[in-house]
Amino acid sequence: MADLVRSEADGDHRYRITRTHQGYLITSRSKNELGLYLACEWLHRTPEAANACLDAIICFNALWRAMTKGYPTEALLQKSEGLNAAHSQLCQQLDDSPLVGQEVKALRAKFEEADA
Repeated sequence: MADLVRSEADGDHRYRITRTHQGYLITSRSKNELGLYLACEWLHRTPEAANACLDAIICFNALWRAMTKGYPTEALLQKSEGLNAAHSQLCQQLDDSPLVGQEVKALRAKFEEADA
């Protein structure tokens, strides 16, 4: 069973945090040139680390979008660096480094089967 904790969207990105039996699954989906959404995912054990992770991801995507469109990036770069540092510090304090890779892929497959 999974519970939606947080859901946001900006431009071509969709974000969510889902509470699962294994922790908090952070999903960032970005639309590619064909209009298909590609997913990147991380898994944290704590909601604090998951929210800090998602804040950093959202800011990074805003920074990347600004860079590719030629907008000023200094403020976003500083904000992104601060959010990444805060996330890293929180992960260290909570001993909650994100899981990536096969563990997350297997967890996502379970949710997709349950949603179908």
